[in-house]
Amino acid sequence: YTISVEGKAIEGVDFGNALIPTGGIEGAKWYDADGDGVRDPGEVGLAGWTIYLDGNGNGQLDADERSTVTDQDGKYRFTDLPPANYVVREVLQTGWTQTFPIAGAYSIRIDGKAVEGVDFGNTLTPTGGIKGTKWFDADGDGVRDPDETGLSGWTIYLDQNRNGQLDAGE
Repeated sequence: YTISVEGKAIEGVDFGNALIPTGGIEGAKWYDADGDGVRDPGEVGLAGWTIYLDGNGNGQLDADERSTVTDQDGKYRFTDLPPANYVVREVLQTGWTQTFPIAGAYSIRIDGKAVEGVDFGNTLTPTGGIKGTKWFDADGDGVRDPDETGLSGWTIYLDQNRNGQLDAGE
């Protein structure tokens, strides 16, 4: 380039540009059927789960944070990431417990290369239940004796508001 300033030519004003190398993060989301935090043969990928880059480290997906959704095989990928430190997390779905990674998230440094194997495992959260038997306590001792029979036709309910009566929805 030649630039003229007040009639004098100034030479050697050069401009150079370089591409900043970008990298990526990729992994899989799987159903950890036995809940041991290890992906065993036969444990399938989970589709439709959101994986995100937690830019502010608050543990939740914010509107300005980059995210992606796992494909039909449970795989996901972030591309074109400039050199930086990234925290990778999943959006936990109701009824599931994360089993891998144990820390709950990954902290990854990207400097021009792809990082693979950033995987997440989840198992279904066990749900509890209550079961029992209604019986005729003939001797009134609070212990079911072998000859004391079950009673049918009784309504058993959870008294969630503790008012001592069956309410709609209980």
